[in-house]
Amino acid sequence: MTEPNDDEGDILQQQNGKENHCEEHSQSTMMMARFKEFQIHSKISQFIVYSLISPLIWVVLLVIVGKDDLPGGTVFVLVLLECGGRLLGHLVSLIHVPPMVGMLGLGIAIGNISFLDLTQRWNPALSSPIRQIALAVILTRAGFGLDLNTLIKFKWLVLRLAVVPTVIESLTIAFLTHFLLGFPWMWGILVGFVVAAVSPAVIVPRILELKAQGYGEKKGVPTVVLASASLDNVVAISFFGVALGFIFSSKGTLEMLLQCPLEVVSGCGFGFIWGAMNAVIFNPSGNTPDADESVAKGIFVLGGGIISILGFKLLDYSGAGALGCIISAFVTSTIWKYRGFSENEINQIKWGFTFLWKFFEPLLFGVIGLQIVIADLDGKTVLLSVGCLIAGAFVRFITTYLTVCSAGLSTREKLFIAISWVPKATVQAAIGPIALDYVKNMQSGVDTQLEQLATQVLTIAVVVILLTAPIGEFAVIFSGPRLLSKDKSSEARVTQSRDDPPTTSA
Repeated sequence: MTEPNDDEGDILQQQNGKENHCEEHSQSTMMMARFKEFQIHSKISQFIVYSLISPLIWVVLLVIVGKDDLPGGTVFVLVLLECGGRLLGHLVSLIHVPPMVGMLGLGIAIGNISFLDLTQRWNPALSSPIRQIALAVILTRAGFGLDLNTLIKFKWLVLRLAVVPTVIESLTIAFLTHFLLGFPWMWGILVGFVVAAVSPAVIVPRILELKAQGYGEKKGVPTVVLASASLDNVVAISFFGVALGFIFSSKGTLEMLLQCPLEVVSGCGFGFIWGAMNAVIFNPSGNTPDADESVAKGIFVLGGGIISILGFKLLDYSGAGALGCIISAFVTSTIWKYRGFSENEINQIKWGFTFLWKFFEPLLFGVIGLQIVIADLDGKTVLLSVGCLIAGAFVRFITTYLTVCSAGLSTREKLFIAISWVPKATVQAAIGPIALDYVKNMQSGVDTQLEQLATQVLTIAVVVILLTAPIGEFAVIFSGPRLLSKDKSSEARVTQSRDDPPTTSA
């Protein structure tokens, strides 16, 4: 057998090299294909992100701000509330508990675990501006969510549903807290309107899910609930502001009675003026809105809401602030639609407000949790408060059912609306601590009796969140498909996700 010459050896070596190269390329392609197909379950992915983002942000801020970012510092507490609250909120949502319950629980834990001493250098003065900005975001989103055609079509039903159950529950809570907890009448009315507001953050996502599946669409049940929830918040917050003025204002009774219509007029006036200005100075951008211009539009709308809330508070017209905030957003969105702004353009701005709410949500519920001192709570008072809240919720349920009796709805649909009117969370977190802020900022010094009453108001606000938010959300999820009829034509419609930003131009 002859040995291959040098030329033949080179050819064989080249062929072997090509085969090895092809084999390596094939293995590389297979690995890339497997890598491309590899996907982590969305729930696991979110858990990993929420777990790692907190230490990542903390390390970055530690380099920038120094000791304030060490445990016990203000920046450290804010990062812990934001990132830890988001993580805990995600975890409790896996068992169908509203995320804000986990966020609130984290705040309570941080403020009451004494051996960790995580809040030794926390600046409590930050709590008030955080709540006020969060309230502006809540009301601006509510204003943008109102639709003029819906309000006109269901005007009397929406108005009744927004006003009657809220007022009746507030008066019920005022009566019970006066006789069971010894609240003065005006303080009872104040805590009544703190408790009475429904929570859009709890019911809106669930109602939208039912709406997308076609449940209740034939008679417009989801639309009525969504529109009424926003107005319900306006009614509760406005009356809360009036009660707050009666308690802490140095004005006479007659002057305070005259202030009520003045607050309504001034709040509506500011809202119409600011909303009309926003609607005029911006022009439609078409179906592919410019991202920078959309940011500017959102800043103007939200900025007006913040100015309304903070400005009217300085003028001692707290009730007008919330009214001006929601009306300015409503007027802006309504005129924009009339001027031909595309749905995509308006949705992009709505998405911006949704993003802001996701940022402020853990801070809002976290800072209210920090203010709860478990050691100072009286067991008997808490139990009586729970009794008052359960009775108030029952009265609200019955009142809501009776309110919609003449609306041409079936018994099942009326029951569902009454159930959806139970959950409380966002407004309670935003306005529950305000009375305590007023007491602590009194120029004449802190009044012990007023401080005790204001602390009880805060405690009741926290209890109603913990009591009604998880139960109410579960009740809406469970009862919706069972009580509402399904419209298959509505189910077929595909709508854009509320959490996904619309397409934008560069």
